[in-house]
Amino acid sequence: MTTDVQATSGKEVKKHVGAVHIKNDLSCLQRKVWDVLLYNAYDQLPDPSVVAHQIRVRDLMELAGFDSKNIAYLKEALEDMVTTKLTWNIVDERGKKEWGVSAALASAIIVDGQCSYAYSPHLRAKLYNPEYYAGIDILINRRFSSSHALALYQNCVRYRGIRQTPYFPLDLIRELIGVSENGSYDDFKVFNRAVIKPAMKEINTVSDISIDVEMRREKRRVVGLKFVINESVQASLPMEATQTFNVDIVSRLQEYFCLTEKQAKDALVTHSEDRITAVMQYVESHYKAGKVKKITPYFLKVLQDGDIQVGESAFDRDARQHAEVQQSTKVRAERIEQLKAEFLQHRRAEAQAYLDGLDDEAREGLFEGFKNYLAANNRMVLAKWRKDGFKSKMVQVELIRFIDSTLLPPAEAAEKSYVARRSG
Repeated sequence: MTTDVQATSGKEVKKHVGAVHIKNDLSCLQRKVWDVLLYNAYDQLPDPSVVAHQIRVRDLMELAGFDSKNIAYLKEALEDMVTTKLTWNIVDERGKKEWGVSAALASAIIVDGQCSYAYSPHLRAKLYNPEYYAGIDILINRRFSSSHALALYQNCVRYRGIRQTPYFPLDLIRELIGVSENGSYDDFKVFNRAVIKPAMKEINTVSDISIDVEMRREKRRVVGLKFVINESVQASLPMEATQTFNVDIVSRLQEYFCLTEKQAKDALVTHSEDRITAVMQYVESHYKAGKVKKITPYFLKVLQDGDIQVGESAFDRDARQHAEVQQSTKVRAERIEQLKAEFLQHRRAEAQAYLDGLDDEAREGLFEGFKNYLAANNRMVLAKWRKDGFKSKMVQVELIRFIDSTLLPPAEAAEKSYVARRSG
């Protein structure tokens, strides 16, 4: 992946507009984690006495917009950032050139629900440089499901003030979006159909800008792309519920069956995991037998064609039935965990409704109690509140938790009732 590096103020991540590029293939979620870490650390970057930055794991996962139980994926994202190279090549106003390289993160540690992380000294200086930055809203970032779309968005939005990007040479735009190592995208028609058009569609659907593309041609051959930028009403839309996907299946579909990230997730939306797994086994056996030349279209055809049945031997059937018996308890337990996750969303909505229903006097009393709670339990969020007020996403999240734990009926009994009503 190649994207411009970022930092923040309020709910925005300030993104470096110099030639600072992350050259690695980070996923969409890993990009979001990177933005949240920078958002949390930005105000401390110029202070040399602060060697490491801290953020609660649950706040990091909440702001990045993914399942708070998927701690393994968070650790994987942090590992990738420690091995991700950032290079910069900046020319200042005096014409002086500077080239540099650093890891995206120097280190990261998780202890007792707290994530501590550090940047290299050279990178800290680059990240905290307001002259080079443009705003990126991390709440908008949460809406993206495709790494290609998020990368294109992040490299367009910094030009929103002048309503258009410069012409990007095709090699550069492939780097910016993170597909430069994939030879199949050397063909512009394939690149445009499989990457550019889907990325633009997602940007225009979920973000606060809409973009159109203009092509530069030489001898009828496309050699560069420019994106024209308009403001969109999407910034005022409510945040969608974050949908989680089976990371192992998404990864296998991309690695072995050459699906795009969007195709893999679309498959999980429209088909059960059991069917996808069965189709993967079926297609794999045919491919290894030499019966399939183009694995991606064949896989999609088998998956989508309802008339195609996946064969199953008597041995396979006996093994499957035995496994189903063994897994029945596990399935119910997983269903209960799913319902508990749904209850958390329901509970947050209840807390928000409680807050919205208060008059001004009652609300002031609530805020005073909230301030005392933060002073005793979470001074980091208290500092954010004093600085940014309720513009801070961390403060918003903590206020809802405070209402949940102190003003609503006891959560344990409510959760049991919720699960019992829906699991019967």
